[in-house]
Amino acid sequence: MKGKKGITLIVGIVLLMLLVLSYLMLHSGNKDGEDTREEEVKTSSVAKLKEEDMASVSFGAKDNMLTFIQEDNTWYLEADKEFPVDQQAVSDLLSKLSDVQASRTIENPEDLEEYGLEDPQTSIIVTAADGEKTSFYIGDDNAVVSGCYMYLNDARDRVYLVDTEMKTSFLCGLYDLAEKASFPSITSSSITRYRIDKEDSQFAVNEDSNSKTGWTVTGWDGSKKPAASDAVSNTFTKLSSLSFNSYVNYKEDSLEQYGLANPTAVITADYTETVKDESSEESSEGSDTSGESQETAVDRQIVITVGNEDENGNYYVKTEGIQGIYTMSAEELNTLLDDDAASYLDTYVNKVSFADLSKLEVVRDQTVYTIVSKSVEKETSEGENTADEEDQETELKYYMNDQEIDSAEFLAFYEKVSGMESDSRLDRMPESALEPELTIKFYDKASGEETDVDYYAYDSNFYLTADNHDNYLLVNKMDIREMLEKLDNLLTDTQK
Repeated sequence: MKGKKGITLIVGIVLLMLLVLSYLMLHSGNKDGEDTREEEVKTSSVAKLKEEDMASVSFGAKDNMLTFIQEDNTWYLEADKEFPVDQQAVSDLLSKLSDVQASRTIENPEDLEEYGLEDPQTSIIVTAADGEKTSFYIGDDNAVVSGCYMYLNDARDRVYLVDTEMKTSFLCGLYDLAEKASFPSITSSSITRYRIDKEDSQFAVNEDSNSKTGWTVTGWDGSKKPAASDAVSNTFTKLSSLSFNSYVNYKEDSLEQYGLANPTAVITADYTETVKDESSEESSEGSDTSGESQETAVDRQIVITVGNEDENGNYYVKTEGIQGIYTMSAEELNTLLDDDAASYLDTYVNKVSFADLSKLEVVRDQTVYTIVSKSVEKETSEGENTADEEDQETELKYYMNDQEIDSAEFLAFYEKVSGMESDSRLDRMPESALEPELTIKFYDKASGEETDVDYYAYDSNFYLTADNHDNYLLVNKMDIREMLEKLDNLLTDTQK
């Protein structure tokens, strides 16, 4: 008996749950205006408007409406006819009114408040050339079917469910419909000069054929030093990838508002742009030749003035030659603004290929060791034919003080010399520096320039290297020891 009562109780609970679920589904359906009659209603067109018939259109949130007027097939902002309207963007927006489709129609809704239409916060009002108005009043979203509720003109007794895009598209900002400029296209390899001016510092990077790296960096004090080519390349790649984020103001009479009257920094870059010669194109039109048009390298300059940072992590910027104020990513710009002249100085003590040297002098314990390389005829074994002198093979040999030395041992030593990198840099030579433990002199083959590097014991962790170009670098002591060990091996082997 108890078993039957238990079964009856379970069945009753299941039936109750089904009734509750059915009620909730019905209630939800009615709230969204989805009664049984609506399920049978297919998508229908509720309005069709042509852009060419429009004289004006107003749209947006209730307290922030935008109004555009059309004159001679051109759209203008009614409040400011000088505003740079993006004609295509406006046309694309208005095309959404060419055939407004409703997926559901709710006749005689009991309470417009349920649909956000008692006091609609979004509206679109189109005035035709003949004065006829068509008004769309848009209310709440229906997240279930990705739609929103709307009524047309004054017909509040009929509510339509239309695509959500009808609402979101017309809630755009003014500058979403502005004709925007693009940041100039600059290739990193075309930049010849780069400069940053900040309130507390300035520096410039210049292409320089006389520099061993091809570049020099000039600091705020006017001192010029070779710039590391990899650091220069890295910066130019960052510069060439810059882009505008958003258009803020087409007028330039409010620079102070954006921090551009007293800027955070000014970035200047000189570059070349390859353009097609228009005159050559015109002359080739009447000829039968199919040759390529001529191209000319034109010098260009870009100047970016960087202002305040906004609340979204962007800087306000003004670019010379481009109308208006834009924003740029602060994260990207800071990778440039955080640099100083020292960021471009070479971290290597003197990275130069021995093939570019006429000779190398090593001074150790007051003894000078002069090392040169010579290309000599390769020795042939007996029986080999050496009649053809043009086919005679040569080999590179190294000499120290006119005595041939082991090539492998010398190259092992020179690899340590040219590959030596510093950990940090000093601004000036310490007054307490002792006599150098080692001096290496590099003589450039092409220019004849001499670079002298002295190696001093500095502290328990570092050696100091100082050259005749005022570079003072701290080098790990272990790197120096490895270099000296290779040098000692070379000298010992030579003296045998």
